[in-house]
Amino acid sequence: MNRSPLWTSEEIAKATGGQWLVAPPTDWQPKCVSYDVTGNMADHFCVLVHPNSWGKGRRDPTGDISRLAREGAAGIMVEPSHLQTLQSRKETLPPGLPVLLVHSTWSGLQYMAQIARMRFAGKVFAVTGTVGKTTTREMIRHMTDLQGGATGSAANNNNISGVHRSLAYMPRENAAGVIEMGFGKPLDGIARSSRIAQPDIAVLTTIDVAHFDMFTPEMLEKASGRELLLRHKSGIFTGLVPGGAAVINADLPEYQLARALAERQTPHVFGFGEAEGADARLERAELTLGGSQAHVSVLGHRFLLKLQVPGHHMIINALGALLAVGLAGFDLDRAVSDMADFAPVKGRARVVTAKLREGGEVTIIDDSFNATIASMRSSLQLLRLAEPRANGRRIAVLGEIGHVGATEAEEHRALSKAVLESGADLVFSWGLLMRPMFEALPAGIRGAHQDDSVEVLYAQLRTTLRDGDVLTVKSGRGVNGLGDIRFRKFVEHLVAGKDALLL
Repeated sequence: MNRSPLWTSEEIAKATGGQWLVAPPTDWQPKCVSYDVTGNMADHFCVLVHPNSWGKGRRDPTGDISRLAREGAAGIMVEPSHLQTLQSRKETLPPGLPVLLVHSTWSGLQYMAQIARMRFAGKVFAVTGTVGKTTTREMIRHMTDLQGGATGSAANNNNISGVHRSLAYMPRENAAGVIEMGFGKPLDGIARSSRIAQPDIAVLTTIDVAHFDMFTPEMLEKASGRELLLRHKSGIFTGLVPGGAAVINADLPEYQLARALAERQTPHVFGFGEAEGADARLERAELTLGGSQAHVSVLGHRFLLKLQVPGHHMIINALGALLAVGLAGFDLDRAVSDMADFAPVKGRARVVTAKLREGGEVTIIDDSFNATIASMRSSLQLLRLAEPRANGRRIAVLGEIGHVGATEAEEHRALSKAVLESGADLVFSWGLLMRPMFEALPAGIRGAHQDDSVEVLYAQLRTTLRDGDVLTVKSGRGVNGLGDIRFRKFVEHLVAGKDALLL
């Protein structure tokens, strides 16, 4: 199949109203569009952020232009402010680097997204939820990519500008584009994102305790944090195309409210989970740390679903993804078969091993990506599935969770029950919010706690490990916003056999 280029130079100039200061060559073929220029940008068309148009908190990447040229960037989109910055530094544009001048790079990317959506021939999926949205996104992308090609949001790039970016790099002939939408500022950001993306299918994975600190006391007097979050997350249905479908976790206590909110936008509302009457339903499952096997029904058809990724919650994610794919018209039999090859997303229930310098190895449930209260409980359920070898033990390594709101102390302390239910033999914890949880545990399973230093906690854990241990590693971003990044490095250092954690 001969594919059209992602963008031609004429298309970008017309979409943005821009002018090429340095025109691209005739065989120009950018492979992606990005405004995050921190990595290698070879063959990427780079949209340069500027605080004047993107917001005062944004970093101006004008100083990266020479590096982008050296790395082989396909071109850059700039606004007059970038050129003024270069002039003030007495620098010039690198020769040969294609440069498109627009009034505002923020608006330029938005216009590209609008054109990309209009010309897109495939189905657009939108996914949100407190937990499970990235895994569900990747499950949908995996299945649809094997039935005609698909792109998905990059990493955790799920804000409004991330939605613009995801649309802008969808190849026009692909079968699917899968776009994650996260909750934050502005509070109506998911509704705005949905109107931009105009999804054919919108998926709400679940709602749980998270982001309650975003709501004012006045808002929380009128409704619970869960209800407020549900109402804002349900903004994902706002932009559904005519005939589009809403896919909702039917196990939610607030399912009927979610359904009513979705029905304001579409009559086509479907549920998934274990609830009676769900359109995609889990009938029974066999769970192991190596994966799962589940008997499920989807849109009236029964399947044996096999997953490499472990956990009951992952089966529920898969049900939502399968329901979405089936409603969009993809081959369900093939999709179920292809899910057997779906690999866990890094930092989300991925099982790896680490060699110990003194001999032997340990098993790590790498669930280190940003935690919520609900995902912490799910991670501990995975630890319960573990079967340590010989003299091995179950070990939980847990970091504090941010953005919980006024009940954060109680929510953290209550995790001690989930720890005990996991069968953990030892617990290591980090962060002031985790201290009450740690202190609520029996003395015999308290490994170590650190309020501040992840490095010290790593050293304490490292000297404790022995052959056959199984540990789950999970942290939220915490009060300082860096917790999950530190714990991802925690896992990387363990796998690499490092004696000390270097941040």
